[in-house]
Parts: sequence; C-alpha cells; structure tokens
Amino acid sequence: MATADDNRMVWRAMSVVSAGIIAAVAFAFLDGTIRWVALGIAALELVVTPRFMQWAAEQEDA
Repeated sequence: MATADDNRMVWRAMSVVSAGIIAAVAFAFLDGTIRWVALGIAALELVVTPRFMQWAAEQEDA
C-alpha cells in the first residue's frame, strides 16, 4: 500500500514549501551577500530534499 512517504509529489511539495519559506525570509529580512547565500540554500533545498527522501525510502524498504 502506498503512503505519503512513497509519493514523489509529496517529496517535491515539501521541498518547494521549505524553499519558499527560506526565499521569503531572504527577500523580507536579508540584504546583500547573505540574501544570495539564503537563496542558494533554497535552491539546494529544491534539489537535495526529494533525493534524500527517495534514498531514505529505499533504505526503509531494504
């Protein structure tokens, strides 16, 4: 039976929401170089979180 943890759409949505929060904070409260660092972290979040969730699901199945 499939769960929410197995659904790639959920994994992507989790990363989009958290990256959106980081980006909103960056634009609202940060200036200069630290803003770009925060936006880089948000971009990294979009790429890494779904892959990490997939890896964790594969480890759980093994």
